[in-house]
Amino acid sequence: MVLPPDAVAREEILVVHTQKMRKVPLDADVNFKHVAELTFFWTGAELEKLVLDSAGLAMEENAKTVTAGHFESAMGKVEINISERTRRIDAMVADMKAMDNVNKAFLDAELKEFYNRENPSNKDRVSSFLRKQQ
Repeated sequence: MVLPPDAVAREEILVVHTQKMRKVPLDADVNFKHVAELTFFWTGAELEKLVLDSAGLAMEENAKTVTAGHFESAMGKVEINISERTRRIDAMVADMKAMDNVNKAFLDAELKEFYNRENPSNKDRVSSFLRKQQ
């Protein structure tokens, strides 16, 4: 298991799935930075599903573009178990720290980098996560 993408990566994943792979027509009100803030701990596959579900909602309405409202509605339909995901990541990090051949300073630095690249709106959640890893 690897850490889920940080906010910057989630934003990039959304761009790839809407503009490069699928050419989804987006409304001007779509803000991927905001969507990335709301999708803390989501995986790339879950973000892809979000894009597909948002586009599906727009098609059902015969809308010419996918709006921020479509993304928000679709978010409620994608099931994410954050507490289970957090528990699994906690266990993974604990297992790695228990290994003799893992560079613990490197692991701590990577966890801090994950924290630094996260959006300010999620800093408290990531901070709590990092404190548990100490």
